[in-house]
Amino acid sequence: AKKHVELAKADLKEAEDRKKAEEENQKKSMEALTKADGEFKQKDEALKAPQAEKEAADKALVDSTAAKTKADETKKAMDEAFTKADEAQKKAKVEQDAATKVAVDVATVKTKADEAKKVTDDAFAKADEAQKKAKVEQDNATKAATDVAAVVKTASDKLAAAKEALSKDTENQGLKDAQAAAEKELADAEAKKKAADEAKVAADKVFTDADAARKVAETNKANADKAVVDADAAMKKADEPKVAADKVYTDAEAARKTAETNKAAASDSVNRLRNTVRLRLDQVVEHALDAVVVRG
Repeated sequence: AKKHVELAKADLKEAEDRKKAEEENQKKSMEALTKADGEFKQKDEALKAPQAEKEAADKALVDSTAAKTKADETKKAMDEAFTKADEAQKKAKVEQDAATKVAVDVATVKTKADEAKKVTDDAFAKADEAQKKAKVEQDNATKAATDVAAVVKTASDKLAAAKEALSKDTENQGLKDAQAAAEKELADAEAKKKAADEAKVAADKVFTDADAARKVAETNKANADKAVVDADAAMKKADEPKVAADKVYTDAEAARKTAETNKAAASDSVNRLRNTVRLRLDQVVEHALDAVVVRG
C-alpha cells in the first residue's frame, strides 16, 4: 500500500510537472504569438504609409498622364492652328504685295499724268497767248489793209477827176501837174495797199496756224485733264483693295503671332508634363520598392 501511495505521488508530481511545462510552453507560445501579432501589426502599419504613398503616386501618374495626353491634343491643335495662320499670313502678304504693286503702279501713272497735264497746261497757255497775239496782229493788219484800200479808192477817184478836168482843158499845165500828182499818189497808195495786203495774208496765216496750234493744245490739255481724272479714279479704286489687303495682312499677322504664342505655350506645357510624368513614374517605382522593403 505504501508503495502504491509513492507511485501515486510520483505520477501526480509527473502530471503536475507536465502540466506546469505545458502551461509554460503555452505561455511562451502566447507570448511568441503576441509578439508576432505585434510585429505583424507594426509591419502592417508600416506598410500602410508607403502603400498610401504609392496609391497617391499612382493617382498622380494617372492624372499627369491624362494631363499630358490632353496637352498633346492641345499642342496638336495649336500646331495645326499655327500652320493655318502661317499659311494665311503668307497668302495675305502675297495679296498685300500685289495690291501694293498695283497701287504703286497706278500712283506712278498718276504722277506721269500730273506731269503731262502740267506740260499741256503750259503749252495751252502759251498757244492761247500766241493765238490772242496773232488775232490782235490779224485785226491790225486787216484794219491797215482796209484803211489803205480806202486811200487807194480816194486816190483813184482823185486821179479820175484830174483826168476828166484835163480832158476839158488839155493844154492847162496846172491840170497836167494835178493829174501827174494824182497818178503818183495813186501809185504810192497801191504800193502801200500791196504791202498791207501781203501783211494781212501773213497775219491771217499766223493766226490760222496759231488757232490750229491752240486747238491742238486745247485737245491735248483736255486729254491730259481726262487722264488725270482717270488716274485719280484708278488710284481710289486701287487704294480700296490695298487698304483691305493691308487690314487682312495686319489681322493675319496678329493671328499668326497669337497662334505662335499658343503653339510655344502648348509645347512648353507638353515638355513640362512629360517631365512630370517621368517624375511621377519614378515616384511610383520608388514607393513600390519601399513597399517591398517594408514587406520584407
